[in-house]
Amino acid sequence: MTTVLRTGVVPDEVRANLLAALQVDPGITVTEGVLNFDGVPGRAYTATDDYGYVNDLIIDPVTSELIGERGTITTGVRRSDGVVNMLAPGTLLSHTATSYGWAEHLGDVPA
Repeated sequence: MTTVLRTGVVPDEVRANLLAALQVDPGITVTEGVLNFDGVPGRAYTATDDYGYVNDLIIDPVTSELIGERGTITTGVRRSDGVVNMLAPGTLLSHTATSYGWAEHLGDVPA
């Protein structure tokens, strides 16, 4: 789903249905006011996997467009070979900001 939302070309109705599905998934929590990398507040849809990796999709609450992602860790991560990489709980692993715009010509800055 994240890959689809990253494209920025998902029709409003499809995007609304995808986000509605996330809201009823018992493994997803929804939190308002989560900041993307640029400091823009959004609605975070958060999932935690069995390895303690927490993935936040940060959605603009007005447009419902993806405005960023954030990944953190809650526990040590056990690799497939059994080695545990100890990272402090809450360690930020990735953080992005996404924006969309249109440009009239190649090389123009999108507006």
